[in-house]
Amino acid sequence: MSTESKYSSPPLTNKGASKFWEDNFQDKDSVANGVFQDALIPYIEELIEEHKDPFEFGSDDIDRKIRLFTKQMASVVFWSTEDLLAQNSTHVDKSCVQFAINTFGPWSRIFQTVHAQLFDKDQELKPMEFFHGRTGKDILDKKIKTAGDFALRYDEAKNGGLVLSWAKGIPQGVLVKDENVRRRKLKKTKKKAARVVWTYNEKVAIVGGVRVDGHDFSGLGEFLNYKKGTHKSQSGSGVKQILEPVTYGSAYQTFGLDSTAGMSEEEKAQHLEQKKEEKAQVDAAIDGMNLDGL
Repeated sequence: MSTESKYSSPPLTNKGASKFWEDNFQDKDSVANGVFQDALIPYIEELIEEHKDPFEFGSDDIDRKIRLFTKQMASVVFWSTEDLLAQNSTHVDKSCVQFAINTFGPWSRIFQTVHAQLFDKDQELKPMEFFHGRTGKDILDKKIKTAGDFALRYDEAKNGGLVLSWAKGIPQGVLVKDENVRRRKLKKTKKKAARVVWTYNEKVAIVGGVRVDGHDFSGLGEFLNYKKGTHKSQSGSGVKQILEPVTYGSAYQTFGLDSTAGMSEEEKAQHLEQKKEEKAQVDAAIDGMNLDGL
């Protein structure tokens, strides 16, 4: 059965995000990715200046890093409700901004949270590389073909949160399992300070039924390590269920190996024009050479 009917369209209620939208896009309900990215770049630059580089971009090629990060925010993290049946998003709208906030936390911290969780430098592959945004279950399941394959996507049914989809080997082939993980803020108790956790309720088969074991991880990376069987804690290392990530898009597009990745449309056009001029200069130089003696 298709799950497309379960897509969520929450209204934008976060005050910080609403102000950002009104300041930049006034009464529009939706804007193209590039337009949103252009407005987001100075906002991220201000965050870096105010909070002493919370993204750890460093000083080397920082403009390019900011362009790349904002491009990924605008095209994958903020995935428009206009593009729910597509394999990628070309617009950002108010609703998808709120949907991302429901998953990663308030506007005041969402960019730091996304960077810490999806660009986790302690992971062998950054989760952003296998995060498929709001790609539908029907589409993503077809890409998960071998036991141990896995990917992350948004949890549409619960209006936010993430789903880890992974392939379990069965005699007939594979069964795609979906497991939810959700960011929560826990209140202060007598024994523990207030903190943010990623909660995973694990269903464990037992004689006569199923037991649910609740796990609160400090980050998405800890949850993934648990599913890989490499999590180090007093409660154990977890269960080895996920092996190979199913990546979203091209690594050249996702991580900036493409020379135009992260550029605005205007910058991309200028870059291509410069390449044409360089090629014309080389061709002209070759035409002027005397190659008779070679």
